[in-house]
Amino acid sequence: MTRPLFFLLALTAALHASKPTIGKPAPDFSLAALGSKEPITLSSFKGKVVLLDFWASWCIPCKRLMPRLAELKARQPGLEVLAVSVDENHDKALTFLRAVEPGLQAAHDAEQKTADAYALEGMPTCFLIDKKGRLRFRHDGYTAADLEKAEREAKLLLSEP
Repeated sequence: MTRPLFFLLALTAALHASKPTIGKPAPDFSLAALGSKEPITLSSFKGKVVLLDFWASWCIPCKRLMPRLAELKARQPGLEVLAVSVDENHDKALTFLRAVEPGLQAAHDAEQKTADAYALEGMPTCFLIDKKGRLRFRHDGYTAADLEKAEREAKLLLSEP
């Protein structure tokens, strides 16, 4: 899918879909792990703090930020980081991931059903989900500064019972 078409579809979906509500349960999903057919479900992370990151191989900021996600994970070992590709083409997504940050746990959302459930408004977008599975923080079209804020938010969530 071309970038302009993706953003047009994302904007259309965002206008017609309601955003998941902060403080409410995060939309669950089951996606194939990128590079594998094994399913990854959000519900399998219950009891853990999750940074859910949506990205695409054509996204320049994603390329810069993905290594920072791995660094954040290393600094916060209790934090689970799940990177979800919205690329239609599995091979492009896998090639990008292997080149940029092969250590991240990643899933593939080729049909963008999960992206639609989260009503993405920019790329990349990340969400922080608490140990009870509730959506607590959202960063659309985030930058390195937003990722620093997300790390502070993750520390807060990790400190909660």
